[in-house]
Amino acid sequence: MHKYHFVAKAVEPKREALRIAQDDLAETQRMLDAAKQRLKDVENGLLALQAKYNECVRKKQELETKTKECEARLVRADKVSTSLSVVKCKR
Repeated sequence: MHKYHFVAKAVEPKREALRIAQDDLAETQRMLDAAKQRLKDVENGLLALQAKYNECVRKKQELETKTKECEARLVRADKVSTSLSVVKCKR
């Protein structure tokens, strides 16, 4: 019994320190989980922005292609129009 008293007296502060350390660990783990969730949200937002950017780049390229096609058609139409007006004037 005498020995138990000294062992209990030595172990009790260690148990208290363990409890405090576990509480700190739990709080830190909650903070880490919250930070991981924020990171995941930011990464998801980044993925959405990247997808939107890729779509806008694709659309821009498509519009540039259509613009070039329209310019080429205008040049050809002008040639046809000029050719027709020359033919019409010669008659």
